[in-house]
Amino acid sequence: MLSRDPLRVLRALRSRFGPIFTVRSTNGPMVVVGAADELARVTELDPGSAHAGEARRRVLPQASPRSVFGGDDAAHRAASARIAGALTPEAIAPYEPEMAAIAERHAATWPARRPFQLRVRLRDVADEIFVRVLLRPRDGERATALIDAARHLLRTPGNPPFPPPGDGQGLVGAVTTRLIERRLAPFADLVRAEIAERRAGPARDGGGVLDRYAGSDLEPEEVVEELTIVMGAGIEATTSGLTSVLEQLTHQPDLAARFAESRAGDPSFGPVVDECLRLRPVAMAAMRRLTRPVTLGGHELEPGTVLMAPSLLLHRDPAHFADPDRFLADRFRDGPHGPLFPFGGGERACIGRHLADAEIRNVVPTVLRTRRLRPLTREPERLVERATILTPSRGALMT
Repeated sequence: MLSRDPLRVLRALRSRFGPIFTVRSTNGPMVVVGAADELARVTELDPGSAHAGEARRRVLPQASPRSVFGGDDAAHRAASARIAGALTPEAIAPYEPEMAAIAERHAATWPARRPFQLRVRLRDVADEIFVRVLLRPRDGERATALIDAARHLLRTPGNPPFPPPGDGQGLVGAVTTRLIERRLAPFADLVRAEIAERRAGPARDGGGVLDRYAGSDLEPEEVVEELTIVMGAGIEATTSGLTSVLEQLTHQPDLAARFAESRAGDPSFGPVVDECLRLRPVAMAAMRRLTRPVTLGGHELEPGTVLMAPSLLLHRDPAHFADPDRFLADRFRDGPHGPLFPFGGGERACIGRHLADAEIRNVVPTVLRTRRLRPLTREPERLVERATILTPSRGALMT
């Protein structure tokens, strides 16, 4: 039930048991921290007192423990160092016009006068931006093949999909792992070819992630292992952010028309995005697995306890946000305030958040200029959980 209607379930549990309570799911027990005054403590536990990677692997066991998403301590620091330089605002800025061009080209092909899932279409945009802007393949045909391989790898049935069990979780886990390996093979082959080409030829640092991996001492299989979860988490998170903002704006036609006509620099765009992501955040929760005893809200928690601070619950805390379920375009006019962490928090916040910000800044106005979108529902769709990401229950149906 939690994955199918997280906001309703979490609110009901907090009302019954108070701001800190335990939920039991297919991923094991987790202590939910629904107290806004404890949020900073939770996000700051890693490093030192908790591991974010271990907690995330409870939900997504396929995440590599050597990656920025699933790693901890030295492994996480090493993985972050390999790609962080390609994900700074300065590194991304030169490619923002290309993001807008990709979005315009895709939006121009969307169906007219018949329903479609906005989230699926935006994931195609995010796929291509990730490959062309972040990976930057040297071969044009290989770039197209990488985009297709990424799209095939990330397709999952259902919304929310069946939770992906890991290799140690019985027959279903083993079958799921084999399926993922088969889906991964085309992407892995293409990445290995790109790495081999870069290592065999003269150095040409284009600043992309593939160049950075080629310059490391990792074996090709290790590159594939790290890059796969970076790609999956990055594309899913960015798609979620784009869908959240665009879906909300289709229910605010005056704002949508304003941003369609405005160019870069509209001072109201950032605060509106913050409000969209407050109501419809990207990440389900900031998660940590304790490595030492910690006291939160008067509760003594033992090492091994998994904590989750749910963004959906804390973003709608009436003690911090007046009329918390209502969209207010000027709520953050004077800057962010209250518990607001749509891409996670602390040192383990999403490493790709600057890329996501750039995509929202370029893709959203471009789509609004290119197509006139109309939602099929009176209100934005109920959010469901896809592993660690939140997404509309029907994919944000539009015409």
